[in-house]
Amino acid sequence: ADHPDLAPEPDERPRRRTPEEPARPFRRYLIDGRWEVWIGRSNTENDELTHRAAHNRDIWLHAQGVPGSHVILRTAGRPEQVPRTVLAKAAALAALHSKARHAGLVPVIHTEKRYVRKPRKAPAGTAVCLQDSSLFVAPGVMAGVEPA
Repeated sequence: ADHPDLAPEPDERPRRRTPEEPARPFRRYLIDGRWEVWIGRSNTENDELTHRAAHNRDIWLHAQGVPGSHVILRTAGRPEQVPRTVLAKAAALAALHSKARHAGLVPVIHTEKRYVRKPRKAPAGTAVCLQDSSLFVAPGVMAGVEPA
């Protein structure tokens, strides 16, 4: 009945990930070796990033008027100390991770995360800004921006 040569062969598919190596949430970049940027990869991740992981004083960015990833620029509670050049580099990442990635110049809105709300019963990834500013940037990864 039970013959050792007839034992089922072990599954030969490669293992995706060991339990000790969980998936890292969010796409991450480092600007000028100092400023951390987190980018959502899906509507669910955008929700998690914006409404749970981000701190109130972090800067939230999003390409204006088009679907795209939510982008958080970590500020350690001091958004007023973020240089304009760093903000522009984070905005270029927001434009790159949106449906406007092939456009020449993209308007990107930015505000402190505390001014971003999720409307009641809205689908995942939806956000509304209570106050914001915008800047126009070319989509892309600028100098000084590295994956983290």
